[in-house]
Amino acid sequence: MMKRHFFAVVIVGFVFASSVFGDDKKIQVRWEELAGVVQGKKVEMVLRNGEDLEGRVQAVEPQALQIKVSKASGRYEKGIQSVPRSEVSVLRFQGRSGPWRGLGTAIGAGGAVLASLPVWAVIANETGERQAAGSAICVGVTGAGLGYLIGRSADRHVFVVSIVD
Repeated sequence: MMKRHFFAVVIVGFVFASSVFGDDKKIQVRWEELAGVVQGKKVEMVLRNGEDLEGRVQAVEPQALQIKVSKASGRYEKGIQSVPRSEVSVLRFQGRSGPWRGLGTAIGAGGAVLASLPVWAVIANETGERQAAGSAICVGVTGAGLGYLIGRSADRHVFVVSIVD
């Protein structure tokens, strides 16, 4: 009976994870709004001429994007470069959004505690309540940590920013 519940929880977890970790988040902004979205972020972009460019956005100016290039496939070199507004159409960057870090922490701690209740009963009978309480704390903290890490991964998304005029 206990194995059946465990496998049900694992299957639900995989279904949940596949729905959360899926799609890119698409954002459409005007050039004037771009700074609020990408300022200071590490971005990847394919310019209108087909060149790949990767780097950290330093500033969004009226006619150009200032970027500290870390990787380029064409005429741009490493260092701070000015990319004309006319060449930029789509940028991609990774960011975090969502409630899953907090929820994952709570679910991980609670799930670990509930799953290990039968083991604690045995430990309490054999070694005493003090060791059982210590192991309960360790299991709860471990579950919370794992839940946080899973939640943090679920909160991480790839944002695709399209510039519209």
